[in-house]
Amino acid sequence: MPDNSLKKLIELAKIEGNKFFVLDEKGEPVLVMMSAQEYEKLLVRKIETQMADIEQINREILEAQKRDETQARKSYQEQLRSEVIDSTFSFEAKDPEANLAEEEF
Repeated sequence: MPDNSLKKLIELAKIEGNKFFVLDEKGEPVLVMMSAQEYEKLLVRKIETQMADIEQINREILEAQKRDETQARKSYQEQLRSEVIDSTFSFEAKDPEANLAEEEF
């Protein structure tokens, strides 16, 4: 392609914002020419999408942590209840002499 044709393509890309695809011998696209403004817009959209994905992941992590915290708190409370409410506990005072008699056997 003569140098003049490349300059025309560059000017068209600048003025109209068009994209030009360069194909190899097999007809496969290997290069895209676009205006710098169009390329910047493309990058901004990509970054915005990535940021939205990161924010969604962070929200999901936070929700999972809250669920784990809630579950741990419930488990801890149940453990405390089982320690406080001991079914083998007797409110009857034991006679210390009776304990000595039991120990002698």
